[in-house]
Amino acid sequence: MVGADSRWRNELSAGVLGEALLRSPVRHAAAISCPLWIGLGDRDRSVDPRVITTLARRAPHAELHQLPHDHFSPFQPHSTVPAQQVDFLRRTALRA
Repeated sequence: MVGADSRWRNELSAGVLGEALLRSPVRHAAAISCPLWIGLGDRDRSVDPRVITTLARRAPHAELHQLPHDHFSPFQPHSTVPAQQVDFLRRTALRA
């Protein structure tokens, strides 16, 4: 996703990982009162798809979008995900 000359390092600190493991959006999903756009890439190996679908099922105003992506392809210039998210915001902004 980044050029060969990039100085960016693909690393994550243990503290961030520990914090992420302690938080559970699924546990609190029923209390999410705003519209929620959820994307699930069919080639994403970074998240458990069962957790994502459970989150979408439990959150009262969630929309689950199944996408032909891995974890990072929505950030590529050719991605249609930003347009889908803008459409979601336009459709749901008045409900929030």
